[in-house]
Amino acid sequence: MILEQATSKTAKKVHPSILVMWGDKFQEWIATNVVIQLRRKGIRVKIIGLQGRTARGVNGLTIEADLPLGQAQELIGSPIGDVTHIVFPCNTDELKRLEYDPRLREFLASVAKQGVQLVLGEDCAKYYSLELLRDFGDNIAFCPNDDEINHFVESLAASLPYAN
Repeated sequence: MILEQATSKTAKKVHPSILVMWGDKFQEWIATNVVIQLRRKGIRVKIIGLQGRTARGVNGLTIEADLPLGQAQELIGSPIGDVTHIVFPCNTDELKRLEYDPRLREFLASVAKQGVQLVLGEDCAKYYSLELLRDFGDNIAFCPNDDEINHFVESLAASLPYAN
């Protein structure tokens, strides 16, 4: 699915926010590319730790999250709560492992109701039907895992309400 313009509900908001989920064995080069490029454009990006504040990526890089998942729920409805996208820079094995995290399931169910678009690694497309993702329906985009990521992030930034 191509990134969609934010819904009319979200388009009225002035400062969109992107959440980048971070956990053990996630793909750090995708996470860091998304975070750095969007922050350089002045877009609010928060890294959300799935297993606490720190986790080690697939290549051994440890990244400290801005907030643990337990505090991320509080963002919804707050000034940073204008969340338009949630990015999961992980592969299919990690996505399947997350299927059984009740905190994450509850969080995703709540943001899906608000029209937030989920962004997954392109190799996760075959697991599109996971129970964890069901509330998003077709509101899922797939991020390339290669050199096309820069173009993808540019498209993501351009899709945000204030960028137009």
